[in-house]
Amino acid sequence: MEIKNNFVTNSSSVSFIVWGINYDIPKLLKIKNVANKIYEMYLNNQKKYKLKALSKEEFIKNDDDGNIEEYIEEYISNCGLDSTFGPDYDNYFIDIGKSPFDMKLDETLLDFKKDIQKRLLKLGIDIPAEEIQQITECWEDR
Repeated sequence: MEIKNNFVTNSSSVSFIVWGINYDIPKLLKIKNVANKIYEMYLNNQKKYKLKALSKEEFIKNDDDGNIEEYIEEYISNCGLDSTFGPDYDNYFIDIGKSPFDMKLDETLLDFKKDIQKRLLKLGIDIPAEEIQQITECWEDR
């Protein structure tokens, strides 16, 4: 019988694969529709728990709790898209798109990209379908 005496880690890896875009968060928050929707979600949450609410400007500029990312991700999800900030929340970018596993069997890649383009447009992001790329992120949580 062999006994392992080496160091054993208890870590996991996370992968995120989408067809989509990498987008600047400050630019995303300047889109009136996005800012209004996430602020509305924030207000509803504050009201639900009877908490004092920040003004819209304070919420967007001074989100010390990091909650704004949760509202952004929820709103993007409500538009039928996936998103991730990756392992570094301070990078001010977000990956937005759809999983390749959501592509229908009879759907072409161009049709899939056009669907993503249409959903991005709901967010206020106008980008040609040809600029939608495969994004692969992987990091290890420890």
